[in-house]
Amino acid sequence: MNNTCSGKKDFNLYSLLIAEDEVMEREALQSIISQKFPGVFYIEAAGNGREAAEKAERTQFDIVFMDIDMPAVNGIEAAKKIKQKNKDCRIVFLTAYDEFNYAREAVQIGAVNYILKPASDDAICEAVEKAKNEIDQIRENEKLNSSVKHKLDSLAQWLEEQIVISFMSGYLRSSSVASQLSELKISFANGTFIIINSPDQTSAECLLKLVRSFAHSRQLRLAAYEYDNCVYMLAVSESEDVSSYCEAKEYIGELRRYILQSCGYRIYCTIGSEFSQLEDGGKSFYRAQLLQGRCSDDLPVAGINELLDLTSPNVQKSGFEDKLYQCLLENSENSISQTVEDMVEYYCRELKNDFETSRRLHDIMRCVLFRANKDAGITSITEQQLADIFNGIKNRAELAREAKSLACKIACEMSCAKGGRNAQIVKEIESYIKQNYKRDIFLQQVAEEMNYSDTYFSKLFKQSFNKNFIAYLTDVRIEAAKELLKQPTINIKDIGEQVGYRDNNYFTKVFKRATGKSPTEYRNSLYL
Repeated sequence: MNNTCSGKKDFNLYSLLIAEDEVMEREALQSIISQKFPGVFYIEAAGNGREAAEKAERTQFDIVFMDIDMPAVNGIEAAKKIKQKNKDCRIVFLTAYDEFNYAREAVQIGAVNYILKPASDDAICEAVEKAKNEIDQIRENEKLNSSVKHKLDSLAQWLEEQIVISFMSGYLRSSSVASQLSELKISFANGTFIIINSPDQTSAECLLKLVRSFAHSRQLRLAAYEYDNCVYMLAVSESEDVSSYCEAKEYIGELRRYILQSCGYRIYCTIGSEFSQLEDGGKSFYRAQLLQGRCSDDLPVAGINELLDLTSPNVQKSGFEDKLYQCLLENSENSISQTVEDMVEYYCRELKNDFETSRRLHDIMRCVLFRANKDAGITSITEQQLADIFNGIKNRAELAREAKSLACKIACEMSCAKGGRNAQIVKEIESYIKQNYKRDIFLQQVAEEMNYSDTYFSKLFKQSFNKNFIAYLTDVRIEAAKELLKQPTINIKDIGEQVGYRDNNYFTKVFKRATGKSPTEYRNSLYL
């Protein structure tokens, strides 16, 4: 039986090469293997070492029977060449010489067997069976590794998507995202949001595959998610010395060239602001989203820094967004009016262009509206309404007037929404603190877990309870301590820890400040 290998390999069969310069021995080996293992192997033959190496270049053989003493290139040298190209190939050496040097070299190459001629049929079959079993194990491991890799890749992609969705949804828990980034072995220093789409009606699924297949050279770690004809990406720098925004611009340039050259598709990209705190990632996403309408063939990449001149140190550090939002929380018309006037004057001076000033205020109002929607559920003012207001502005005075009117409207709606929700919010806060006062909790953590911004939650808390968060938490802990002090079997030293104080001396100090008595004095007074 003489099966020849066509080069196309059936994974269920095994390929075997017999390299032997003696024709009769070569044919005898082929006959023994074909008869003992019918339909298991397809077999090729080579008359010398050079021919064997050349055939192994074209076909990856599972098993090679190699005579050592052959003309042109001996079996040892031919086997070395084959193993360099195909490390999993199982080599069985045949030789008429029982020499130590040959045996040593065979071991060094990784031969699975070393058979002395003349060999019995059983010895040959035993060598074939051993080599075949090793190939089976390799294939099984490959299947297992492939399955594990596929599952890990799927899990990694799922984690990427969850991270991106967290930023897009506005309901971001920094601790959860930090944990997911850690699972992906991403060390976050700063990040930037990127949004990609194609004017050629290319599907987002196709774009995502292209993004994942692109081997970029930038110092970035990327998490991607496709939704509604766009690919949304978080670009992370793992070093404080490397700007994710600058790297993202370079990455986008490389990606656009790659996609255009490989598929002929055009892509438009927007880049949001850089952020170093995870809770600010939503702003970066929102700003990238705002720029989508600006892209065209003349401007295929729109970066927030360039379009709004955010790289100017004065503009970058103005802090008007936070200041205006604080005014909205206070619902103070005078403060809102003054802040808007300050903004207009400041940006006109720094940007020296009424149009750019209008765009900058438009961006700030969008971000403020985004926060108001997240914190208080304000949805009555749409993106289109906002755009219509700012697109129709003709001069500086009109800009200030419209911005004031819009800000006051948002503040009024936030106040109304807050009034209607206060009772429910108070219940939620009371319940949360009652369940968690024994832990080390702080305002920022509670705000995050209840999906409020720190600023809004702090203001809301004080208005609802007429005291700040620390004072309220202390009252809850002291009342719990009083109840425990009524139980004489509980050691006073343990009570502090049970109500959230790890330092007993500090607990005693806080308790005395609140009640006028130390814990011991308070317990003794209960039995007078």
